[in-house]
Amino acid sequence: MLLRNIKIGQRLTIAFGLLALIILLLGVASLRNINKMHEMERQVANNWMPTLDALSKLNLALTRYRVATLRAVVDPSNANLDSMEARFDTLEADIASAEAAYETLVDESHDDRAAYDRLQIAKQEYMDLAKQVFELLRSGNHDEARRILDQQVHAQGDEVTRHLLTIGDSSTKGVRDATALSNDAYESSRMIIAVSLVVSLIVSILLALITTRSITLPIATAVIATEKVATGDLTQSIDSSGSDEPAQLLSALARMQASLRSAISQISDSATQLAAATEELHAVAEDASRNLQNQNGEIQQAASAITEMSAAVDEVARNASGTGRARLCGGGR
Repeated sequence: MLLRNIKIGQRLTIAFGLLALIILLLGVASLRNINKMHEMERQVANNWMPTLDALSKLNLALTRYRVATLRAVVDPSNANLDSMEARFDTLEADIASAEAAYETLVDESHDDRAAYDRLQIAKQEYMDLAKQVFELLRSGNHDEARRILDQQVHAQGDEVTRHLLTIGDSSTKGVRDATALSNDAYESSRMIIAVSLVVSLIVSILLALITTRSITLPIATAVIATEKVATGDLTQSIDSSGSDEPAQLLSALARMQASLRSAISQISDSATQLAAATEELHAVAEDASRNLQNQNGEIQQAASAITEMSAAVDEVARNASGTGRARLCGGGR
């Protein structure tokens, strides 16, 4: 009954407004999840992948630095040492370039900064030991150089590699976490869209049924009432509760039925009065007819009397006329 107090236009506006609101909420939720997936993708593309690339280049440069150190120890000739010295300069430039690239990407609030600082310390100690070995090779102290290489340089190189692997594992974990968040956002978005579609479908069907029934039922009632009025049945009760257009139509039909009932009642009363008047007129006409018949009898009697009187007068006149002639005849004698 609450809907019957709302105009059809307003009712449809509310129904379509609810559908539009559901679609809007669905769109907002989808956009939020899409933005979340895009943010994760951006972090992977702009942060984690370049970080892994910089770490890979740094690891490659340090590995080549270790290989160059080993080659210098294996072949301590002056020619090879001169070549390795130039190689060291190139590799140090490569290491510095990789470090510069990584430092622009490292998260200051993350554990990677502390791990990178430890890597820097270990790397610097390794390079200092490698330079010490190189200087011993230059001075011809090959045995001492090999001893430091075996006892300290290899261990320090392994330490550098361990720190690189720690940072690499952290970056790889960041990629996995970002991928997992992106997948979660995708699954969440898919679930939200699926649930929203089901809810939208159910709400749409319910709104369609409720709105349609709130319009068609009172119209059907109006059609039935009109058909009964058309057949002459003015005794039905028309329910016109509500303030919408069908309720106004039913109210108009109820008023029309009441007007027709009143008009028919007035016509019936007038017909009754007319019948009574007709009976009275008939009685008057019968009285008048009887009076006319009586008057006609009296007139006929009067006419008969007049006729008889006229005949008597004529007889008297004839008698008088005969008497006169008789007298005239007697006097002449």
